[in-house]
Amino acid sequence: MNLFLSLLPKLLQSLPTLIAGVEVLSKGKSGAEKKAAVMSMLPAAIGIADTAAPQHADAINAITALASSTVDSVVTGLNQAGVFTKAAPAAVPAS
Repeated sequence: MNLFLSLLPKLLQSLPTLIAGVEVLSKGKSGAEKKAAVMSMLPAAIGIADTAAPQHADAINAITALASSTVDSVVTGLNQAGVFTKAAPAAVPAS
């Protein structure tokens, strides 16, 4: 079976958990830093590390590119739905 097609279901199953976990663990970090964290965990999550032979480079590059754009789309949707909200700054008591 084509490596890309075998990795696709793993990618789609793993991303929501990775994104939510990074969101919880990375409070106060930028979106770019959070995305970098998700992307760095992705190979282990979907088993790319086990298939890093040179003949699989095209499939790995394609699934990585798809993952990057999918992370952006999922986060945009979750932000619009209010799932990831920034806490309002604490009120400063009047003196």
